[in-house]
Amino acid sequence: MAYSSRPLILIAVALAVMLPCAYGLTASIGNAKMILNTEVVAGTPTMIDRTIKVNNVNDVAVHVVLKPGDALVGITTILDEEFDLQPHESKDARFRIRLEYGGTYTGSISVSFLEIGNEKNGVGLKSTIIIKAEGPQNPNLPPVIEETPEGEPVEGEQVPPVPPEEVVGGTPPPEEGVAPAEDGGVPADGTGPGEAQAPPKDDSSITKSGPNPVVGIIIMVGIIVLGLIVYYLFTRS
Repeated sequence: MAYSSRPLILIAVALAVMLPCAYGLTASIGNAKMILNTEVVAGTPTMIDRTIKVNNVNDVAVHVVLKPGDALVGITTILDEEFDLQPHESKDARFRIRLEYGGTYTGSISVSFLEIGNEKNGVGLKSTIIIKAEGPQNPNLPPVIEETPEGEPVEGEQVPPVPPEEVVGGTPPPEEGVAPAEDGGVPADGTGPGEAQAPPKDDSSITKSGPNPVVGIIIMVGIIVLGLIVYYLFTRS
């Protein structure tokens, strides 16, 4: 009775294809949304320093990359732009926002998790940041015209520009004549003296997982059982 190795080869190929589905990274950050209130003085830039808590809840080491997006591009410097986290390790990633005009800024900071040694296995999250700044409006922008219920136009707040993208990273030196941001909003690293808290829902953690390992394991078991049946049919006398 001759035995064929073809069923075993088919099983090995199926397992190799399904293994990536059986394991995926999980991304977790401690600040899903921040609302910051501050004031800008004409001629004096306002600096806002905050952090995003990054958690590695995986059993493998990960490489983390942070990048600003939307209205935060060009006015945000990521001080901890890239770093590694060991399994179940956390880090408060620092960033700094520089404002020269008042207005409402809505942007985000993306946080990417990449498995060290296997960059194809990755997942990411975004932390939404809303800044409400009182102060002089950008003279290069026309005011936004809003309509009242009676249909009469009224002058509203200006929309801040989206500055051109710039390279971020590194720790900038302290600048002379720079005013710190006023206390208020949602601090990214908890509360401090004189800082006001927003509702907890504005400073909540968020977690995102990759492929479901349970589904992957079930599929793998099904393939193995199917392969054994095929192997039995091919090799029986």
